[in-house]
Amino acid sequence: MTFGWYGHLKFKSLPLWIAIVLSWLIACLEDCFQVPDNRLSYGRLMTLTVFSFFSVLYLREDFR
Repeated sequence: MTFGWYGHLKFKSLPLWIAIVLSWLIACLEDCFQVPDNRLSYGRLMTLTVFSFFSVLYLREDFR
């Protein structure tokens, strides 16, 4: 659900209500994939790994 919650930060010109609606729609779709992934990768720090790649590649943040 990383993209749903943080992806809108790249588009700050959008009105807040559109960012909220889009974030919830994207998060709902991502959640459909997240639940099976959590069950398959339990105990392997998968969420932290995905967020790290997302922040470096999509948000262009430095890895620190």
